[in-house]
Amino acid sequence: MGRKLVRSIVVSGLLAGLAALAAPSAGAATTSFFLDSHNSVDATNAFCSGSDMLAPMTPPGCGNTVTAPVVLTLGGSYSVTVSGAVSSWGEWPFRRCGKPDPSSEFGSPSISNRPAGDDAQFRFAKPLFDGKCPKLPVKSSFFQVNLGSGWFHPVANGDPSKPSTDNTKPIEQHPYVFAFVGQGVAPQFRFVDYHASDNSGQFKIVVSG
Repeated sequence: MGRKLVRSIVVSGLLAGLAALAAPSAGAATTSFFLDSHNSVDATNAFCSGSDMLAPMTPPGCGNTVTAPVVLTLGGSYSVTVSGAVSSWGEWPFRRCGKPDPSSEFGSPSISNRPAGDDAQFRFAKPLFDGKCPKLPVKSSFFQVNLGSGWFHPVANGDPSKPSTDNTKPIEQHPYVFAFVGQGVAPQFRFVDYHASDNSGQFKIVVSG
């Protein structure tokens, strides 16, 4: 066998091996579900209080908690994509800070869709009722996960310094990817707000692994 032919076979084998490593596993399971930012629990109080408050509370507030319909194997590596942007206000007057999205990609079933100013990593817009606009976008910790040992705010891969853009195909609103290690239970997700009854919009969560 000629030296050139041997070299060609070796290079082809290496390229095939690298392609196999880069490609997602054909047997990887994918599960998707939604987390609604709207919760009517504080509708009569105007703000969360008492037993409605989520604990531990950092930041304080209330809201929905959703449990993933899949158990993450203890020690297993998983990729979780969270997309969507939500509104934390019932009204968006003409004066606005930042640049809100016109609406949430995934609307809440029980409330009208509104301009969106929060995603899973940032507050990038808010209505201005008085005073001056704060500096936006800012990192936030309203989106939280519990893998089994307690609640925390996850940081997306690459620790982004600004909100993600809708540059995927098909288009997804503000997508972020997180790397999690399973703890042998179904993970939980929540979005915490002091006035959850005027929120609108949902996050789409996709677990792969």
